[in-house]
Amino acid sequence: MTEDAADQVVRWTARMALLLYAAALASRFPRRGAGGPRLRAADICYLAGLAVYLVHVACAFGLLHGWSHDAAYEHTARRTAETIGWSWGGGLWFNYLLTAAWMLDGLWLALRPESYRSRDLRIDVAMHGFLLFMAVNATVVFGPPLTRWIALGILAAVSFCRRRKRAPA
Repeated sequence: MTEDAADQVVRWTARMALLLYAAALASRFPRRGAGGPRLRAADICYLAGLAVYLVHVACAFGLLHGWSHDAAYEHTARRTAETIGWSWGGGLWFNYLLTAAWMLDGLWLALRPESYRSRDLRIDVAMHGFLLFMAVNATVVFGPPLTRWIALGILAAVSFCRRRKRAPA
């Protein structure tokens, strides 16, 4: 596979994961305790987003970095320098944390959905706040300008859906 093709696979798996995650958020919030088909669809989107994200990580490491942490770190540092002028690859460690956190959260949802839905709201806010923070940062550092605007539009749409559901009828 050419480097350009590998880069496209990595980009599109990231975009698909983000779209699935956004669909999960838009469908799910603020209905944490509610059941029904809408919540099940949100759960499926959330878990599918996780699965696609894991494919994205595997493709990035396997196709672009030869399974090398050092190569991934250098790539992250180079892209960060191109975007904000600061050569720092430490964001890669946050990606590792994201991967572990989303996997644990997804396992909790898949294995203990009742417990997951009744968990403390602070856990929910922390988890999704971190996921959104990472998505925005990844889009700013690694995304082309058009993708940055699309990501901002998705975040605005999710925010609108949340506010609309909270408004009194």
